[in-house]
Amino acid sequence: MSDEVEALMRKARRTVRAGYRLLSGGFAEEATSESYYAKFYAAKAMLLSEGKRLSQHKHVIRAFEELLVETRRVDRRFLASLDAGLRLRHSADYETDLAFTISEEQARESLKSAEEFLDMAEGFLNERMQGNL
Repeated sequence: MSDEVEALMRKARRTVRAGYRLLSGGFAEEATSESYYAKFYAAKAMLLSEGKRLSQHKHVIRAFEELLVETRRVDRRFLASLDAGLRLRHSADYETDLAFTISEEQARESLKSAEEFLDMAEGFLNERMQGNL
């Protein structure tokens, strides 16, 4: 695994930890945003392991779908998780509490989803290293 792929995965794990700290401080919207970014960094790491260096959110999600989901190397539910995370992040980051709120439970579920995504990504990257994917 390249240094950059490993660095992205470390960043993804740190981001989840930061999300839990934000949540424990009462910042559910910010924790939800961090949960999406953790998935985003992990998706970027997976794509980088495939030789694709992307940075824009829509490009990462589209390439994740084309290269990993449509080829059946990654379950479609992870694409749905990434998409849902982006929508929640947009609401958390750009809406006021007059129009949108995220409960502590929703934020906790979002962080749990991010952990599952990262576990999948690490499994994928380990399989790539062993030459099985």
